[in-house]
Parts: sequence; structure tokens; C-alpha cells
Amino acid sequence: MDIEKILSKITSSSGYEGQIVHSESIKERQGKYDNVDIKPLLRFALHERGIKRLYSHQTEAIEKIRSGKDIVLATSTASGKSLAYTIPVFEEIMGHPDSTVLYISPLNALANDQHSNFVKLRDVLGENIDIARFVGSSSKEERWQAKADANIIFTNPEMLHMSVLGWKQQWYRVLSNLKYIILDESHYYTGVTGSNMANLVRRLQRICNHYGSNPQYICCSATIGNPGKHACSLTGKMWKSLTGMVQAGEHRSLYSGTLRHTITKRVISCAKAVLQIQTGCLPH
Repeated sequence: MDIEKILSKITSSSGYEGQIVHSESIKERQGKYDNVDIKPLLRFALHERGIKRLYSHQTEAIEKIRSGKDIVLATSTASGKSLAYTIPVFEEIMGHPDSTVLYISPLNALANDQHSNFVKLRDVLGENIDIARFVGSSSKEERWQAKADANIIFTNPEMLHMSVLGWKQQWYRVLSNLKYIILDESHYYTGVTGSNMANLVRRLQRICNHYGSNPQYICCSATIGNPGKHACSLTGKMWKSLTGMVQAGEHRSLYSGTLRHTITKRVISCAKAVLQIQTGCLPH
């Protein structure tokens, strides 16, 4: 079922009285492609995963990360932000097997999704790279494996606070070899949540300095108005802000008014159908 049919079903309902007050279609905006040097084995693995070209904002981010810059990448949904840090992360671990990377997400579902993507790419590469999740649902064995062996660790702010910073001696191997800290969905950290996260990041940085490491920060944000300033407040570091012009096509409708029983059921039914639609998702 496409979006037009869904809207038609809602507007043809007996209880519809003009509750859809605005409706618009936003055209897909194609991104610009660019080239960047990638190791042959990694390029082969990317091709096997269906990634044959990179957007210009991805290549710019890769080059900035390689040069040692802290960056914040603020682009729209489905614009390939994760690939911009995936390539430098794998390059680092392949070249320096003792290096570690900490990926921090406010949502476990997102961390799980990125963990799965990293594992799939690792398996295609055939490299001995240890990738672990360290979240509340992780087993005792998974947690010890993250501390003892993992190169790339996917976690969340709560676990960073309670189990990493609170038991820093157990994390000496990870923190003393930490190369990258990836803060995904960084725009989420505002208000009190943002203040708490800013304190966590500063604690983490202080411990890393004590253990002899100085990790680079990579923030991924939605298209907010001041991504560089926000990332600076979050981490206390100066940032190179990168944006991209790629955007998936989408349709937006605003529903306002009293929900009658008949149309409520129709809206809920259509909303479930919407969740099954992949509207204009762009390849990375």
C-alpha cells in the first residue's frame, strides 16, 4: 500500500471531517558522489555488501578523520553517516590490531543494528577483529569478552557510567588504546540529558588522558541548526562540522482534531501499513 492510498482511505472514512490539515511530498534530493582511496580488501568487502560509491560528505568525513580531526557529521536520515566512520574504524584496527573503538548510542536498538552491520562487514573481510556489545542485556561472558578482547565496543551512556567509568581499572586495555569515540545520535543529548552526557564525556576523556590515550571524537547528528556548537558543548572540543545535501523522498501529513472511534481505527490501521513502507531509502 503506497502513501496516496493510505491517505485516500483516511479521507474517505465516514468520520473524516477535514482532520488532515496539511499534506506535502518532499522530493528526493540526490547527493554528489566522490572518490577516496580505500584499501583493496576493504573496498572488496564494501562491494560485496552492495556499497560501490560514496557520497561527497562521506569522503570528506573519512579524510578529516584520517587526518586526526574531531568531526560532527550532520545529515538527513538514510544519508550514510555510519559508513563515514565505519571505513576509518576498520582501517585503524586492520593497521593497528591493539587499537580500540567505543561506540555510544542513546538507543540499544541502534547500537544493536550497527553492531550487526560491523559484524557482517568483518565477516566478509575475514579479519580477526573482535566486535562486542556491552549493554544491560549482555551476558556475563559477553561483558568479560568486551573488557578482555574487543577492538570495537557498542554501548550506551548508562553502561558507560555504571560499568566502564565506575570500574576503570578493569577497562585499562580498552581505555589506554582508545582511538575513536563515536557519539551517534548526538542531537539527542539536550537539556538535563545533555548536561549529564557532557559530564560523562569529560570523565571519560580525563581517564583516557590518565591512561595515555587521546581519542578522536566522531559525532553523528540529525540536521540541526548548530551541530558544531552543540558538539562543542557536549565534549568541550572544537569541531569540524560537515553536512550533506542528500535526502530521501518522503511524504508528510499533519492530522489534527478530535478522533472519532471509526476514523481512529482507520488511522491506526493505516499507521501500521506506513511502518511497512520503505519510502525512498537511499543506498549508502
